[in-house]
Amino acid sequence: MALIMVTGTYPPTKQKDLNKIYVAENKPAYPASVKKAHNWVAQVTNGLYKVYAVYKCPDDKVLEALAGLTKRYNFYAQVDGYKFSIELLAEAEEAIRMMAE
Repeated sequence: MALIMVTGTYPPTKQKDLNKIYVAENKPAYPASVKKAHNWVAQVTNGLYKVYAVYKCPDDKVLEALAGLTKRYNFYAQVDGYKFSIELLAEAEEAIRMMAE
């Protein structure tokens, strides 16, 4: 199972705009193989709200998941000042084993 983390930031002054986008019915759907595992909000950092979301998908669906998540978060990026990054994660123990080989 692959883990994908999306980190988003936006100015506090854009919270109402982002709320409207978040509840919009026309936003792109998640791919069927993608399941949200976690969603967090952090304190304001450098004058921006910061949010994290972690998604799970089967290993053989990673490219489909990345494309679908990019499409969905680009929808949120129509709010001025909203930025996001997407990262593929690995369990620390697994990554250490792979680097030791």
